[in-house]
Amino acid sequence: MTGTQHTLLQKVKNCYHWLEAWYACRKAGFPGRQLYVIGVTGTDGKTSTTTMIYHLLAQAGKKVALINTIQACIGTERLETGLHVTTQNPRELQPLLRHVLQEGYDTVVLEVTSHGLDQHRVWGINFSTAVVTNIKEDHLDYHGSYEAYLQAKAQLFFSLRSTKGKPTTTVLNQADASFSLLSQARTDNRYVYSLEAPTALSENIQPLWAEDIHQSAEGIAFILCSTAEKTPTRIPLIGRYNVENALAAAGAVVAAGISQADIALYLPSLPQIKGRMQRIDAGQPFQVVVDFAHTPAALSRALPELKRLTNGKLIVLFGCAGERDSQRRRMGTVAAKHADYIVITNEDNRTEPVDQIMSEIAAYAENGGARAGDPAHPDHTTDTPLYFCIPDRREAIRFALRLAQPDDLVDITGKGHEQSLNVDGRELDWDDAEETKTLIQELYPAAS
Repeated sequence: MTGTQHTLLQKVKNCYHWLEAWYACRKAGFPGRQLYVIGVTGTDGKTSTTTMIYHLLAQAGKKVALINTIQACIGTERLETGLHVTTQNPRELQPLLRHVLQEGYDTVVLEVTSHGLDQHRVWGINFSTAVVTNIKEDHLDYHGSYEAYLQAKAQLFFSLRSTKGKPTTTVLNQADASFSLLSQARTDNRYVYSLEAPTALSENIQPLWAEDIHQSAEGIAFILCSTAEKTPTRIPLIGRYNVENALAAAGAVVAAGISQADIALYLPSLPQIKGRMQRIDAGQPFQVVVDFAHTPAALSRALPELKRLTNGKLIVLFGCAGERDSQRRRMGTVAAKHADYIVITNEDNRTEPVDQIMSEIAAYAENGGARAGDPAHPDHTTDTPLYFCIPDRREAIRFALRLAQPDDLVDITGKGHEQSLNVDGRELDWDDAEETKTLIQELYPAAS
């Protein structure tokens, strides 16, 4: 099927999706038009950024709810959403928004995907604030090109509407390729963030940036900067890109009426985000992190940060989803550039042969300078990156944990928060963090 045929077919399907959205909105009473909605989109960092915005608004006493990849938070309710879909279909999403209203909340932070926008899953919702993290190549199997992917994301920014008398706001990443297009969106307020002071901005743009960034295994200290003030703060997360996420969150929260001083006060109490650079400590003599990085761009951001946190070897474990964008298999090249050991395994192979997926990742790893290792006799002395193909994900995690020496760091990535694993078309219960803890306790019983 050609790309054009696929586009025509998808347009037909999207007519049905629109009707489904209209019916769901009408049945629920169009709750998305009665709420102040902050939408966050991007390729990587959406879940972390939505969680940060929610935390900051909740700490400030706002009546706010959260709906993202991991969960829906409505008051004390925590509803799991951690399967394989980020933006729920309207039959699920609209009743959630109605519930938010019924519980007395007036603000919701919503994670929004390109699929959700293209397929009208968020139709009928008035977004007042739109935030972008970054837009890299992804989901090209669906959109066909980066340009089409970017245009799908851009719908969020070009359709903002004022709700509850509040101004419309965009929060943009100046360092991202999306900036040129998204900065053309008409809006009342425009915030621009960057790790360095944004440059060449017009007078109606309000910049946010970071200075004096210092990272440790416990988190990152930095100075939150705007044209009005500079405020020291810290986040209990690792990865400099989480500073970018915090800046994006700060833009959305300032627009909602929270002061920069209060933002700096609330950031240190951010909770650890499940499956997002989640530190696992079950008594093992080395560091273990569970992360969701499942694209080349995400992995290329994560691995250098993790490398800085270890005095030993960096061991990364991942796979690539079957029946999805095959360009993700370039992660093998990224891993070979930054890691010492690469454990290639299953990651939702669906009906695609897992051995075929692993061999393609391995080919990219070899192109990046890695060579095949022997799982029975791993070489701990070589300076050349080694890769190992172990199709069973549980056994692959066990191998990575056995391979690790004191001072090493094991990065188990690709599944993150997700609660299931698709093996040969069967959806199985799965949690990377819990499986890892169990295996650590088996391997290090004296420490548990």
